[in-house]
Amino acid sequence: MSGGVRWFSKLRGMDAFVLLFSMALVLCGLWFLDSAGRGSDTLLTTQLRWLALSLAVVLPAMLIPWNRLLSLAPALYAFGLVLLLVVKTAGPVINGSQRWLPLLGRGLQPSEFMKVFTLLLLARLMRQQRSLQKFVDWLPLIGVGLLPTTLIIIQPDLGTSLLFLPLIVAVLIVGGAPWKKLLLAGVLGAGILAAGAGLLLEDYQKERIWSTLHIDKMTASQRSGPGFQLEQSLIAVGNGGWTGHGHGEGPRVQAGHLPYHQNDFIFALIAEEQGFTGTALFVLLEVLFVLAICRVGALQREPPAQVLCAGAAALLGTQALVHMAVTVALAPTKGLPLPLVSAGGSSMMVSLLLVALVQNVSMHRGRWQSLGGLSAH
Repeated sequence: MSGGVRWFSKLRGMDAFVLLFSMALVLCGLWFLDSAGRGSDTLLTTQLRWLALSLAVVLPAMLIPWNRLLSLAPALYAFGLVLLLVVKTAGPVINGSQRWLPLLGRGLQPSEFMKVFTLLLLARLMRQQRSLQKFVDWLPLIGVGLLPTTLIIIQPDLGTSLLFLPLIVAVLIVGGAPWKKLLLAGVLGAGILAAGAGLLLEDYQKERIWSTLHIDKMTASQRSGPGFQLEQSLIAVGNGGWTGHGHGEGPRVQAGHLPYHQNDFIFALIAEEQGFTGTALFVLLEVLFVLAICRVGALQREPPAQVLCAGAAALLGTQALVHMAVTVALAPTKGLPLPLVSAGGSSMMVSLLLVALVQNVSMHRGRWQSLGGLSAH
């Protein structure tokens, strides 16, 4: 059998629902970015280039059996930690944060890729983990998740760092950790986060939280400062009404009143131009996408495969939920793109890599033993 035919045979094992919903989200993203860049094709062209580059990276991540990818997990995780340290020591300061490394004239965000590397290592550890009945059994998994979280917080990038928490929780749930202990750990964790917020958060982050909780009490200076984006987002969402203003016709967004509407606030653009009806359909698409990923995981018997799917669902689903919550003042303002939809090369590539891992699991379903686990070559 030739290499091309063998590759095609593997691709036939992809999950149709994950493929359909992920493609729909990417196409929606290109459509909305065409609107966001109205008057200039630079934004859409740049996203198409990143999409093409991402697909070139994603294909090997789908075709190389996932057990072999797990054998690379420790090295990839260590490489990611090194990149995070390099960013903090040598990365350019942009808008008060050090999150990017210049690469080929563009910015690469190592914290995004660290999500994939951490997921791979957690999946590898779950192959060796016999039980999660005791708190002490959780420590290796929690440690793997908290180390990059800490390095990302000090960039500072609170939004991305918080995504590692639902990833850890998803792994613990899949691993069979007792619900009572999970709830207790959640309460303790929330208490620790609340107590440490005063020390860890920057002043502007505290102001954003206050603005979200007291949006009706903001002063004029706050409305033009830390609460500006949130207020403009709410106005844009309210402008949408039931049916919206149509593609490229959102008055608030097209007038340039909402900063970062192409990435951190693209959901507000969707709401203004597509209205409640179109927004509800889009949210339904997001839900079906995450459920399709969970379905693939539910069909697996090997714990590492289950972790890969659960982790991908947790990362993509939580990020989408937080992004949408921010635009309607249900969460403090933070820079989180909408996966597969917002502008941004690192976000697009990592989102597709997560989808590729899920498809990899689907394509190689039930082959863990025949491939010899982590020792296959």
